[in-house]
Amino acid sequence: MAQSGQDVLDSLFNNATTVGLVPSRFERGRIGLQYAVLAAEIVGWEITLDNYKQEDYLATSVVSDNIIKLAAPQHYQTPALASDVMLQIGWAPNYTDRVDTILPFGTIVGTIDSTPIQYTIVSQVTLYAAQSFVWVRARSIKTGLDTMVAPNMLTVLLPAIDGIIVTNPQDSWGGADAEDPTVVKARAMGARYSYEKGTSAAIDLFLSQIGLKSYQYNLIENSFGSGSIALYVDTQIDEYLNEIVDVVNQTKADGIYAVYEKANVINFTFNLSVNVSSTIDMTPEVRNNLKGDITDIIVNFVKFNGVGQNIIASYLIHDILDVVIDKYQVYNVSIISDPSLNRYDSQGNILVNPNEVLEIQNVAVSIVTE
Repeated sequence: MAQSGQDVLDSLFNNATTVGLVPSRFERGRIGLQYAVLAAEIVGWEITLDNYKQEDYLATSVVSDNIIKLAAPQHYQTPALASDVMLQIGWAPNYTDRVDTILPFGTIVGTIDSTPIQYTIVSQVTLYAAQSFVWVRARSIKTGLDTMVAPNMLTVLLPAIDGIIVTNPQDSWGGADAEDPTVVKARAMGARYSYEKGTSAAIDLFLSQIGLKSYQYNLIENSFGSGSIALYVDTQIDEYLNEIVDVVNQTKADGIYAVYEKANVINFTFNLSVNVSSTIDMTPEVRNNLKGDITDIIVNFVKFNGVGQNIIASYLIHDILDVVIDKYQVYNVSIISDPSLNRYDSQGNILVNPNEVLEIQNVAVSIVTE
């Protein structure tokens, strides 16, 4: 730690008078001034060296770029993500000079702001003269949470095409900021602790060797204070849990306090609203197929999401749309929350406690054709 300027100056004078280089301490004389300048220089270099030392170690680093570099390979920063949206491109009211028009891949749409949020369509689409409108998916040019748009914000087509208008009837989805450096540091330090102390890293390895998948359990460090772990396993078989307990006890570092429990099974019903373009004939068979596909996607998503992990609504909706957008002309899916369950946050994510696992009781799908 860098000394204060006064401490350095005192040390210089004391050393000089001790060995007889100066007869006494006279700070206002020529030697005093020289020592003051030298003390300032020394303090400056000590501060510089302290800063280098601080930024050379993950635990003390405060500069974001350094944290990201020092965290690897224990943890790599989750990158910022682009947003996706469904666009409705159609003919302006009362426009009569219609001709079949191709909008190529990469066509830009944006907001009307002075610094617009811009998206590009991800596939070529043709607006025929006989059509009112077509649907096409678009992705934000930039990444981050601030690329998300509310309904009817994307109204500018670049370049403009005479008689053609564009909008986004529904919210965009998927946009996210890069992981905050403070979170990166915490996760990297947690991983480093695991390697050094023989807890989660070694336990994960041995659990995988007995066939336990990562989504079948939730291992939490320091859940009951420093030097403790809690393990919640998706099983109702006592013998299997006992086998897992034996593995963990042989693997964990000495002195680690451990709690082992079966995960609490929470029966859950998913209620979804699905918007489908009127261009598709939603016969009873097609409706049943759409509901079946969505149910299969949700079942797999919940299964592989894992014990104690919140259901992130935007991720689930993204998985659903990837499958059903083209197949059924779906342009929006929303999860209908039930406030009485007290399991939804302000973004519509489904909250799961660390010791819980969701089991799907039912999937209710409401199809709206527009």
